[in-house]
Amino acid sequence: MKKSKLSSFKLFLISFFSIGILAYISGQFTKDSVHSWYTTLHKSTLNPPDGVFPIAWGILYPMIAFAFWRLLLQKQNKPMPLGPLTYFYIQMILNFLWSPVFFYLRSPIGGMIIIFLLWISLLMTIIASCKHCKMAAFLLTPYFLWVSFALYLNTFISFYN
Repeated sequence: MKKSKLSSFKLFLISFFSIGILAYISGQFTKDSVHSWYTTLHKSTLNPPDGVFPIAWGILYPMIAFAFWRLLLQKQNKPMPLGPLTYFYIQMILNFLWSPVFFYLRSPIGGMIIIFLLWISLLMTIIASCKHCKMAAFLLTPYFLWVSFALYLNTFISFYN
């Protein structure tokens, strides 16, 4: 029996809806601590103003969703090993976990461990995607750069608080 393929539009909706829901739920863990506990922490001089973070994520999450859509399309249209999507799912789980651990549990060290694992899994996602969907790898590169910077910021907070 032949598997039916989802339309490109349905995959697009699945991609953007699922990433949007993850972003929203993750953000709910942030809102209480960002204006209280987080303001008391000693931060790097490179730490941007708080208003930069929602702007950056507002740009990055649609790029992540678009990359996810491209990977799903690629998987549906051509045989592709599970690597790129497996790494993608792992890094999204870690992305989701970082906010509750860092902000809700107020654990910079826990956040540092998660963001380091996120950094590795995101790098693996990009490397694996290069072979099968260069567009996805390209779209995930700014996210990787932002996570690299966030890893530095989180590490600074972990060591100086």
